This record gives sequence, structure tokens and C-alpha cells, in this order.
Amino acid sequence: LYVRNGDEWETVMPIIGNWAFTSEGYFIIPQSRTEITAVDWRWLFGELPDGEYRFQKSIMFWRSPGDFDTYVLAQSFTV
Repeated sequence: LYVRNGDEWETVMPIIGNWAFTSEGYFIIPQSRTEITAVDWRWLFGELPDGEYRFQKSIMFWRSPGDFDTYVLAQSFTV
């Protein structure tokens, strides 16, 4: 998670020290659309102050073992 500070994106630091995510793999169908309308991140970041934020995630376009490209997907939102 990042927060905009002027022209820069800064990392939002978690409020807890010992956290982790599981490592599920998800298939994304090309030219498809997925909407997430609510995400509760308070356990990790607390209440976010008003501002512009961005989620960012690296993904792999996998063709076969050892043959893949890596991309970064990002989505901005406002609190």
C-alpha cells in the first residue's frame, strides 16, 4: 500500500510487526474485469487518514516453466 505525498508515492507502514499473507495463485483472464468494492485493511494499517492511496502487486504472465513475463498492476483510490 502506498500513499501520495506531493508528486511521490510513499509506502504505508503496517501498524503490527509480525504479519504475513498466504501465497495463493489466481488466474486472470486477459481483457477481463474484476471489481473489489470493499477491503478491510484496518488490522494491518489502522484507520487511513484522508488521502490518495495505491495498491500495487507484481504478477507473472506465465507461458511455461521458465518462460514468463512479470508486470506490476496498480490501482489508486481515495479515502
